[in-house]
Amino acid sequence: MRILCIVYGIGRGVRISSQSINNNLLNPIRKLNAELEVLYILNEVKFVENPRSKDNGKVPPVPSQVFGEEELVRMSKAQLLNKSIFNCVKGFKDVHDDNFRTYENLLCQLGMLSEANRRRDFSLYDRVLMIRDDLSIEVKNIEIARMLYASQFGPVTSMWHWHGGVAERFLLSKPDIASRLADRLQMVESFVRTKGYLNGEHLQDYALGKDRNTVLAFDLRLTRIRLDGIVDENFLFPIWRPLEFPRVLLAVFKYYFRIFSKRRLKRK
Repeated sequence: MRILCIVYGIGRGVRISSQSINNNLLNPIRKLNAELEVLYILNEVKFVENPRSKDNGKVPPVPSQVFGEEELVRMSKAQLLNKSIFNCVKGFKDVHDDNFRTYENLLCQLGMLSEANRRRDFSLYDRVLMIRDDLSIEVKNIEIARMLYASQFGPVTSMWHWHGGVAERFLLSKPDIASRLADRLQMVESFVRTKGYLNGEHLQDYALGKDRNTVLAFDLRLTRIRLDGIVDENFLFPIWRPLEFPRVLLAVFKYYFRIFSKRRLKRK
């Protein structure tokens, strides 16, 4: 199996996150004798100042080969931020009330994924994995082979942090779906004109389109890393969001149903 892993972000805390991502995800994939190719799109910023998350300070330089013989593409915010799209979203509600800083960061993230889509022909791979570079994987011994197997039936993500849409920190899928999701920057303007705001998880749901009903999810706990360390994340079912709660449960059921069905077939 040929797999493309796209890692993207600003390199904040990558010395910590890379160890977790390598040990719990990338190295286990390599042990399956899969042909793994890693593309790391880095938005090189020297200083972070985020009033909403209270994350402020200098970002240490990111060395090469932190994800194991990856192709590292260093880019700047000026290269990644589509000013036309940014000007468009600024005409709508700033739901985070931070002078559109969160919107700007999201558009840069989407710019990184678009760059990955431009640099690689996704159709040449069996699976495409997209993961942010600022995450620590808190689940040990991920059943990689089962995760890869389940992804043939629909995009696979974490069961946590959907925020009313679909979790976007991690996604594994077949190449056609991955290509569409990696290029969802081109859907931003139509999304904000429809919804009146911008939100990463809601945009992920919007970009999935007809595939949103085939999303599979499992207990993959991903915690964010900031300049001052790992964020204390809440892993709670969103019962306070009644529309999201059954969707997450259905996605989890679909994942484990596929795994269970495979076991039954092997027994026969």
